[in-house]
Amino acid sequence: MLSDRSFGSGEEYAKSIIDLINFSRLEDPESKNEEVYEYWFEEIIEGCKTKYYKYVCGEIDDYKLNETEMMDMYKEAALKMTGDILEKLVKSGDIKMGVDSKGDIVYSTTEQGRNRLKEETE
Repeated sequence: MLSDRSFGSGEEYAKSIIDLINFSRLEDPESKNEEVYEYWFEEIIEGCKTKYYKYVCGEIDDYKLNETEMMDMYKEAALKMTGDILEKLVKSGDIKMGVDSKGDIVYSTTEQGRNRLKEETE
């Protein structure tokens, strides 16, 4: 169990978490979205490195991640992945980004995007 073991670095701790997640994914046929896991693993690695550094420097008493931190990392990963997807769609010209009257960012399909969607669904 992770809580019973000491790790020599944040990277080593992150790798252990990622290995356990990957192992549990083998048992779950529903966990197919590789991309979201890759984003999550990046968040775990960075989070573990940061927390381990703070532990070594004496800023915190323990470097282990709790459930809330893991969930926050997953949410952050999903937001980054969504942002990257939207950025690619804007760059491709399939959607455009604008600002509504409240100052919120809004996205809408372009004629190019609608035509591409029509072609792909026919």
